[in-house]
Amino acid sequence: MAELTEREKAVAQHYGESILEYELARLPEHSPVECAVTSRYLERHIPAGAVVADVGVGGGYYAELLARRGCSLRLVDITQPLLDATVNRLEAVGLLERILSTCLASATHLDSLPGACCDVVLYLGPLYHLTAAEDRAQAVREASRVLTPHGLFYAAAINR
Repeated sequence: MAELTEREKAVAQHYGESILEYELARLPEHSPVECAVTSRYLERHIPAGAVVADVGVGGGYYAELLARRGCSLRLVDITQPLLDATVNRLEAVGLLERILSTCLASATHLDSLPGACCDVVLYLGPLYHLTAAEDRAQAVREASRVLTPHGLFYAAAINR
């Protein structure tokens, strides 16, 4: 794993310690509209059986949704407790075999993923925390590197 920046370390600590329980319940309990709209678009546009890199796994809701559709998953997060929770979630519903790999890493350094290995890359959180333009650009370059030539890149961000 590439060395995390101080900002990335702070984000990892925040999600892994300060708000872990909140993050695990956030989508269904606190953001059901976000969850429903995002799920609808993922179901509509990501083909069943696709290889998906879920970068910034959160509570694992979208990973589970995609695994239920037969997608194979490469799970990436800078927070080990969120990776563990996502793996546990998939194991609990009998979808552990849908996981191709897990990696503790930043969206800016997807070194553990080979080039052109994913049909889809999800960044439904990492871009919120990359406050420097060069970090966001590096993260997008990494997503592009791991995507197949006609792959899909889904990202969410909050504009200023």
